[in-house]
Amino acid sequence: MTKKKLVTRGSLLLVVVVIIVGAKIVFSQLNRPAVATFTPVPGGKNQYSYQIDLTPKRKTGKYISFDYPAGLNVYPSQVTGPELEVFNFSAQDVETWFLGIEVSTTRFGKLTDSSSYTYRKNTPTVYHETQETLNGQLVTIMTDTTVGGFSKVAFILHGNTLATISLQGDDSSGVAPLQTTFSMILMSWHWL
Repeated sequence: MTKKKLVTRGSLLLVVVVIIVGAKIVFSQLNRPAVATFTPVPGGKNQYSYQIDLTPKRKTGKYISFDYPAGLNVYPSQVTGPELEVFNFSAQDVETWFLGIEVSTTRFGKLTDSSSYTYRKNTPTVYHETQETLNGQLVTIMTDTTVGGFSKVAFILHGNTLATISLQGDDSSGVAPLQTTFSMILMSWHWL
């Protein structure tokens, strides 16, 4: 094959690749959700009202069961590595609520087996640790003190199994609906 034909084929291949990449970028931009903002009227009541249905709904897996608000959308999740079960939920309010629940195995049955816990424990300027006993089980809660809104992660050990419950977001009514959600999950938590 001649050098001229190779250059022509190479140029043609480059043009095709550029067109495909460009089409993917344009297509991904067109499929992004629209972003809207609003400015509240000073002294006035916001005409926009968000209401996430906080009615408890039961979720049962292979290892756990718990209640969560019916207003949260459930998203399929894949299990990888030491994970046994993963549940992901979200809802839209002032900003998106993200609820992630993971059940995984630990090496020695200690919280320090979890890199998620250890990172938070080793960053006390950001995370505040508290412990509560709920339904007879010890729950360690890490609260991110640097964010506006709500950001908490709970850790519950059960033998060599660890549940990590993470909830973050903000709500037009303040953080009370998020705290209600977090409490609902922890108070209804049951190992199977």
